Amino acid sequence: MSFKIDKILKILHNPKEAFEEMKEDVNIAEGIAIAIILISIGGIISYGLIMSSIGGFIDEIPREIDTGEETIEVPEEIANFMEKETPLIIGLIVAIGSFISLSVLFITALIAGWITARYEKEKFRLKRTIGLIGYSSVVDLIQTVIIIVILAYFLRYLATSIVAGEILKIANIGIGILAIIPIAIVLFFWELWIKGTAIAVANNSKTIIGMVTWFIVLMVISSIFGSIDIGTIIMNFL
Repeated sequence: MSFKIDKILKILHNPKEAFEEMKEDVNIAEGIAIAIILISIGGIISYGLIMSSIGGFIDEIPREIDTGEETIEVPEEIANFMEKETPLIIGLIVAIGSFISLSVLFITALIAGWITARYEKEKFRLKRTIGLIGYSSVVDLIQTVIIIVILAYFLRYLATSIVAGEILKIANIGIGILAIIPIAIVLFFWELWIKGTAIAVANNSKTIIGMVTWFIVLMVISSIFGSIDIGTIIMNFL
């Protein structure tokens, strides 16, 4: 199996042309494999950035936090648990998140591709759909890196503020994180454009049809996966 590495960067700025050039040569195994690789790289980068941001904090959780007006005591058992289990918990969250991302990606692709094909009265192109959508996950990798870099900065700032007992700074971090929202919106529509184009090209449709179909199906699938209580799963595992 060989990957079309030369097409990956082109997907980010000219997805229609890139997918048109690829559609006759992709297959299911290739699409699944490249998606696993790209999303796994994103997960590894996420874990590394998060741990580098909070590593110094979790090495020694403060037992007291001075708010300026009073001193809040952190129970010893909670502090010990956080020092010991935080790396594992973060690792599990990243791993489960990566698995959910892959699941949502391919489930959404199958449903959106089938609906798009039916709308156009075309045969559903399974091989093309999975193959192209697998390559489209390069945008997920870029999104992950951008968002995690921003969050890692705020996590580092939060950790140092907690240690120093600077409650006002901690409150200001919440305001700063709001700056991520417009960035996330832009990234979402960029992803929608690329994923919708992949669906459209795979099933001989227009880009706008692929985008609309992808959006609707993604919202439904995401709401189903979003109802899963990941926190409970992790705590039961531990």
